[in-house]
Amino acid sequence: MKTRLRDVRVLVADDDALIRSALSDLIEGRPGLALVGTVGDAESAIALAISSRPDVAVLDYRLPGGGGVHAAREITRLCPGTAVLCLSAYGDPGTASKMLGAGAREFLVKGVSTNEDIVASILAAARIAEDPRDRSAIE
Repeated sequence: MKTRLRDVRVLVADDDALIRSALSDLIEGRPGLALVGTVGDAESAIALAISSRPDVAVLDYRLPGGGGVHAAREITRLCPGTAVLCLSAYGDPGTASKMLGAGAREFLVKGVSTNEDIVASILAAARIAEDPRDRSAIE
């Protein structure tokens, strides 16, 4: 297994400023993670992903400007080295299926997933982005 020589770079996109702030604090407070930026809509998420090339993009399902599905699809298409995670208030199978179908590697539910779950998912997704053959990290 390869040893990571730099921090995992993370983009956060959520329409709720409090969630963006909480995720920013979580990421900035963890060794090995680095926040590249936060945005509140889908188009800004896509633009930031293109300009910063994060290892992981954490997206909300309900984003203004096209939604999380649109952002996930475009980020995975335009930034193939960026893994997408969804963190949503909606835990129904249909929502999860839409995000996973758009390229998200994992679907986490706000209020159910712990901070440790979120960090572990970010780190696992970054490993998969490095080596797509190593799917065991998230399965």
